[in-house]
Amino acid sequence: MTDPGSASGSRSGASGDPSQMSGEVQNIGMNVDMSKKSRDQTKSVAQSKGRGWAWRDGNNSKTAIVRAIWLQCYNDQWIIRPDKGSNAAPTVIKLDGSAMQRAEQLAQAVRDRVEGWGMALAGGHWTPVIHVEVATDAEARFQQLQKLMEGSGIEVIRKSSIPPKLPR
Repeated sequence: MTDPGSASGSRSGASGDPSQMSGEVQNIGMNVDMSKKSRDQTKSVAQSKGRGWAWRDGNNSKTAIVRAIWLQCYNDQWIIRPDKGSNAAPTVIKLDGSAMQRAEQLAQAVRDRVEGWGMALAGGHWTPVIHVEVATDAEARFQQLQKLMEGSGIEVIRKSSIPPKLPR
């Protein structure tokens, strides 16, 4: 976790709760205002659903086959990139619903992706890991993602920084 980022700016949801923010495209130079207080209020979904809620392989085999799922984290959305060599469209999760809804959508997208991988090797099971590319203006959203997925059974690893999205 080496790439520092910032989350300053002037926009926030009516209540200051990051889960209530709209998913509008930002103008260059504007960031989502997610104060430390708002970030700290984001709770791990595992606190309400239990550990391993997002991924339980259901297999007691000893051989875990770890495979990465790449996600781009922006202020207004998470984009799950298709596997290399796939011509599938990226999966987009807008960040305008509740934090719980976003976490559940991400977990379902991961389960769908793993199902598409087919069988792991004999005696093995898939263990998906989310590798995240974080937009330079979306550090707070990445921290929220990590917190939401804490204890979910799916590891979230920051891999690199990417430029913020350009306005359309």
